[in-house]
Amino acid sequence: MLKTISSFALALIVSSAFSQTATMNGQVISSNVKFINGKPYVALEDIARSNGMRVVKKGNRYILVAAGGANEVKGRFTGKIGDDLFTGDWRFKVLSVQEAGQYNHVFGDAERVEPKGPGNKLVIVRCQLRNGHRVPEDMHFTNSFASNSHSALTDTDSHTYPIYDYDVHYTHYKWAAEVLPGATIDFALVFEVPGSAKPRDLVYSIFRYDDRGDSKKTTDVRIALHK
Repeated sequence: MLKTISSFALALIVSSAFSQTATMNGQVISSNVKFINGKPYVALEDIARSNGMRVVKKGNRYILVAAGGANEVKGRFTGKIGDDLFTGDWRFKVLSVQEAGQYNHVFGDAERVEPKGPGNKLVIVRCQLRNGHRVPEDMHFTNSFASNSHSALTDTDSHTYPIYDYDVHYTHYKWAAEVLPGATIDFALVFEVPGSAKPRDLVYSIFRYDDRGDSKKTTDVRIALHK
């Protein structure tokens, strides 16, 4: 573990004292760099999350262990709200998370969404996706007709909730939208959860409409929603 952290330290790049952003291998792993005695520090949780791990306190020790739980995604593309994740093909960001008793679409068709189960609530995750290719791409935004999609919400008790509704300005098939080269599209994912549930992470699968069902052409990202 000490060797791993040492290697991480060598790879850490702090963009500046003003932006206070740390990146590793081109991926933002912390947007909250602290300078103490002229040296940059980031939270241990940020280091763990960027490596698909979590922090466990045992006595007076803090241990980094493999992350577990529902819909766990291992890999480089992890972050938190506001982080701009670049996968090499796409840029993905979670802009905001809110809980509500109902949701009115703002990007697609004028629809109102309400939870079906008594005592349930909605969790609305507003996202942003940018096309990093030089050609237009038709992107798929739902789990429907896509066996390669792992998109889901997890809570602090390790329960998993599938996408209940999605809000996007689609261009065809109602679940796909064309994104021009270098262009960004905003959309919202809506999840129905019990009233007592506390959102933990968003797992989102990025893939083109023509690649649905193809796991090799699917990129999973995991965003921590809790503070």
